[in-house]
Amino acid sequence: MAQSLFDDQSVHDADLADLVEIADGGIVSNPLLESGGVRQILFGIDTGQTLSEHRAPFAATVHVLDGEIEFTVDQKTRTMGPGS
Repeated sequence: MAQSLFDDQSVHDADLADLVEIADGGIVSNPLLESGGVRQILFGIDTGQTLSEHRAPFAATVHVLDGEIEFTVDQKTRTMGPGS
């Protein structure tokens, strides 16, 4: 995985919307922070793209910055928008 944008030794201030990259017809992932049991990844997902179903051995959260996404967990789908 690529080098994290932030480290756990400093205070960081960033507008995540300014950091996200959207590739035409693709998905871009950028690690923000990886420290101990915490891994934060910023995804830029172009319209019409999907992430394949997967499982993680740790807790996961999703925060939508812009646009709208259908997100399914435990066979329950919800539409999420900015601030969700």
